Amino acid sequence: MEKVKRLNLDQLKLLAHPLRQRILVAFAGGEPLSVQELAGRLKLPHGKVYYHVQRLAEGGILSEVGQRTVNGIVERLYEPAAASFTTSDEELRDLPGYRAAAGSVADHMFARVVELYRRFQQVRQEREKAATTPRGDGGNREPAGFSASFVELHLTAEEEEELARQLQHLFDRYRERQRARQGTQELQKAQEAEKAEAAGERNAAPLRRIHYVVLTFTNLAPDSRSGPRKS
Repeated sequence: MEKVKRLNLDQLKLLAHPLRQRILVAFAGGEPLSVQELAGRLKLPHGKVYYHVQRLAEGGILSEVGQRTVNGIVERLYEPAAASFTTSDEELRDLPGYRAAAGSVADHMFARVVELYRRFQQVRQEREKAATTPRGDGGNREPAGFSASFVELHLTAEEEEELARQLQHLFDRYRERQRARQGTQELQKAQEAEKAEAAGERNAAPLRRIHYVVLTFTNLAPDSRSGPRKS
């Protein structure tokens, strides 16, 4: 898997389809997935997901990384072709279809952020309600958490790329720890603790499901080439 992949216009147009964006987001856990697993997670027909996975694979967005046999059926495993994807506005902005495709991808990313925050609010309200009802166990559960950081930096293009690589390196390091836990006693203990926590038992220490969303905005100042604004 590449660290960062710069998309051309054809690849960006592939990702402009909302279902293909959902497929890519489904790999956020870091593990390879089959079409069957993707269809289950997205709650969509296998054939529909298969078609779009094939389009993404043909376009270089997904890579086939292995196979496995399940009940006598050979399943192909896929993962994103890169840990993160980027585009060059300077290279693509004058090409037909770029603005629409880039706008669709950005809209989906923001919709994902809004959905995560909506789920956070829902879980928090449910646990607060459970904590105030008779025999409620909401008070024994770790509350849903939310945090936000806003940072403005003035960097060269090279420094911006270096920062992106460093952030991806951090995510990769913790993903490797996550993979190392698969099938180990540590994971089994964590799963048992998660079940105990769900049952309302105290002193439980489950693994925490954490969603990180990194959005980068560059050069938001008005384009000087557009000339003075008319009143």
